[in-house]
Order: sequence, then structure tokens, then C-alpha cells
Amino acid sequence: MPLLETITILLIFLSFLFAIFLIGVPSKNTLGNRILATFLIIRAVDASSMFHYRFNIHPVVDQLRHDLGAFLQEPLLFLFILSIVYSDFKFQKRHMYHLIPLVLSLMVWMPEFYLPYLEFGDLAGKNDFYFESRFTYILGAIQKLFYIIITYLIIFRYQKIYVQNFSSTKPFNYQWLLMVNHMSVALFFIASIKNIVKFSDWDEYLGPMRIFTMLVMLFFISWLVLKALYAPQLFSGIGSSLKLITKSNPNIKKNESLSPEIEQQILSLKAHLQKHESFLNPDLTIGDLAKEMGMEARELSLLINKSMGQNFYKLMIDYRIEKAKSIFSDPSKNHLSVLEVLYSVGYNSKSSFNQAFKKNTGFTPTEFRRRQLKHNKI
Repeated sequence: MPLLETITILLIFLSFLFAIFLIGVPSKNTLGNRILATFLIIRAVDASSMFHYRFNIHPVVDQLRHDLGAFLQEPLLFLFILSIVYSDFKFQKRHMYHLIPLVLSLMVWMPEFYLPYLEFGDLAGKNDFYFESRFTYILGAIQKLFYIIITYLIIFRYQKIYVQNFSSTKPFNYQWLLMVNHMSVALFFIASIKNIVKFSDWDEYLGPMRIFTMLVMLFFISWLVLKALYAPQLFSGIGSSLKLITKSNPNIKKNESLSPEIEQQILSLKAHLQKHESFLNPDLTIGDLAKEMGMEARELSLLINKSMGQNFYKLMIDYRIEKAKSIFSDPSKNHLSVLEVLYSVGYNSKSSFNQAFKKNTGFTPTEFRRRQLKHNKI
């Protein structure tokens, strides 16, 4: 069996296997799993074109397979990312707009392809679909670029809103979603090169390009599904109602001091954190802290992000690191391990703690403790 067919069979098998698993596995993100499963099924059906020469596949069915594969995969992947980013994600009527490219392609193919088959059972002698084919590939490329750009914007917006409202370091890991989009960019360029080869006179390169494309897609699907299964542990969605707050305060001019009322609120916030040490709660949100202080969450968010020029995530990190520094500097707590200290100050990831600690102090936790104990002996 040729290598390309072997890889394609493996891709189709794994896609259907992962799709069945995603539909059946219990998950907090059931809707997201089903969207991803649908994406995998369409990906598998699209890849099955490699074997259509072995069977008597009706041309209308084959063209529909192509249109669905070309214009539904990107929207489904985008909706899956939305289901991860937003904890309250639901299908809405406006999501039907994602079908526009598919409808446009069907309309272009309708007069000269679909209608003749439906009316006469054949194409009445026409076999040249130069315009329709080019239109489909160009529209598909435009669609892919659109979703790549909009996905980057969604992910970056998530990151900014997250740090303004949450303090947990465990789920704050959006790097793998960025990697999903990076992979989409790579696949877009690989597919574009393959299509250029396909419509040129370089037929000898088409086979190797197809093999390479299938290998990359096989890796992408396997990696994506494995990551998606760990999403509940790695990722915390935000509510779609949360709004991004710009850091700059339009009411404060350069070199102009804060109002006495704002300064008092900042002092009250610092005093509350020092006294109650709310930051030790690893899952503390800005809503939790606002409730403790008898404030509205948005009012507190504006205070931190605009008046203090910080974000909630960074503010909590600073307090946690300062608490850790005080523990490491205390000889009576020398028996505590670094792991015990990081858990006690609100961290649940050693790598995140070490990175934040070194960024704040210039030393690893172990180095800092050693220097402090040595200084205490002098």
C-alpha cells in the first residue's frame, strides 16, 4: 500500500476514534468536546477523498464533501476555542454567519454543476470548472486567514481580561491555544503551497507535498485531542460579560496626583490584603476580594487597573512573593520545603512560583533562602 494511503487511513481511523471518545467521555466542557468531535469527523470525511477512485462515488457527493471540508473545519475549530475561552459559551443565532462562505461556494457551483446533475443526471458535456475551482480555493484561503487573525485577537483579549479578574496560577495557561493557532498558520501555508503545486506544472512535487501535509495534520489532530482532554485542568474560561479595562486613567493627567478618595481606597485595599492575606487563596477572584471589602467588582477592578496601574493577577503575585520572601527569611521556618512554602502562599505550580520568584528577586527560592540565612548569621 502506498505511503500516502497508509497515512490517510491512520488519520481517518484516529479522527473517528478520537471523535467517538470525545462524545462519550464525561467533561465539564461537553459542548466543546462535541464541537471538536464534529471537526474531527469532517476532517476524516474530507481526507477520505484519497480513496474515492476505488469506489463509485457520485460527483455531487464528492463535491459536497469538498465544500464541507473546506468551509466548516475552520469555523468549528474557532467555536471550539470560544467554548474553552468563555465558560458560559452557548450556540447562538449569530453563529450561523460562519456558514456564509459555505453557502457562497454552493451558490457558485449550483448553476453549472449541482443543477445539471439534479435535472439531467449529468453535466451535459461540461467538464471544465476553472472558475468554480479557483473561487473555492481563494475563498477558502481568505476564510482561513480571517479565522487565524480573529482567533489570535480572542486569545490575547482573554489573557488581558484574565489577569484583570483572576489570581490563580494553575489554570492560567493559554499557551496551548496559541499553539493551536500557530499550527493552523503552519497548515495554512503548507496547504497553500500544495494548492499552488496542484494548479501548476510541478506534478512531481504533488505526491510528497500531500504526504507531508497528511503527516502534519496527523500530528496536529493527535496533539489537539490530547490537549483538549486536559483543558479543564489547564484552562479557566472567563464569562463573556467581562469587559476589558484599559490601564490608563483618562481622568488623570500626567504628573497629576490621585484624588484623596482614590488614595484612601488604595490604602484600604493594601491594609485589607496585609491584615486578611486574601491572596493566600489560590483561586481568589476580583469578585471575591471586592465582596470582602464591600465594593463592586468593577469598581475594584477600575481601582487596580487604572488608578494603581496594575492588574489583579500581578498584584496578587506580588503579595504572594513578598509573603514567600518573609517565610524564607525567617530562621524558625527553615524546616519548610520550597514546595510547602509555595503552596502556603497561594501557588499550586512549582514552575510558575520559581519563575515569578526569580523575576521578582533575581534569585531562585533556594538561592534566596540561602543568602537570607547567611545574612542572619552575620
